[in-house]
Amino acid sequence: MAVKVPGWRLTYDLKGFPFVEPSFADIEPIADGDRTPEVQGVCHQITEAEWDGIVATEGGGGVIEHGYHPVTVNAIPLRGDQTPIQSISLSVGPSPVLKLNGQLHLPSKRYVDLIAEGAKHYQLDPEYIDWIETHDVYCREEHLRNSLVFYIAMAGVALLAIPVFTFFFLNTLLLRFLPKNIYRKWSWFSHTIIRHIGFVIWGYHDLLVKIFGSLGWITVETGGSKNVRCSPKVERSTATQSAPAKESKQRSSASSS
Repeated sequence: MAVKVPGWRLTYDLKGFPFVEPSFADIEPIADGDRTPEVQGVCHQITEAEWDGIVATEGGGGVIEHGYHPVTVNAIPLRGDQTPIQSISLSVGPSPVLKLNGQLHLPSKRYVDLIAEGAKHYQLDPEYIDWIETHDVYCREEHLRNSLVFYIAMAGVALLAIPVFTFFFLNTLLLRFLPKNIYRKWSWFSHTIIRHIGFVIWGYHDLLVKIFGSLGWITVETGGSKNVRCSPKVERSTATQSAPAKESKQRSSASSS
């Protein structure tokens, strides 16, 4: 079901993988004076087990300081009955996930195109789709201007990403067999390791920018690479975040596309 979520906006502030998918989408409260349109998306009715699978395989595993965590929102259908639907979506926070001079990473063109295609498929408002398609995006071809640097960058990221994807696979597997209370402890442990691996991956990115940026082989803007050319993230407190509501998990889940 196509819906909008009053008081919330689409943003891209979950760290991803440099040179490939620098950031991923989430939603956050709209700050005073922010003219960003209210987020629109799709509301799906899913089971609690399906929701647990989503949390296990998305960034952070539901551990609030590591990435995505659930927020309860009121989604209003774009067509038909306008009765609000209590839904669960994903946000990042409360601490901003920032990189290089307090700026956010741009999402890849591939990623934004997927969101736009989903919005068109579910017939979100045309104006909202137009807004999505105007987003600044990360372009690797413009960022990595030398083929040697490209292979160096991709080889390093690929090697460092192997343990990350290994943990994601283990999380999906263990979710089926471990009791929930034990799995939560494992999830916290695994995503703590994933988070620190992420620091190493982005440190590798920053090192390449420092070395090759001065040679003009990597595009550099205002002290950072092109994929962080986004506006600073709005600070928000835990008061704006809602704890997961067990009864809502069986009703629906709102997504950004």
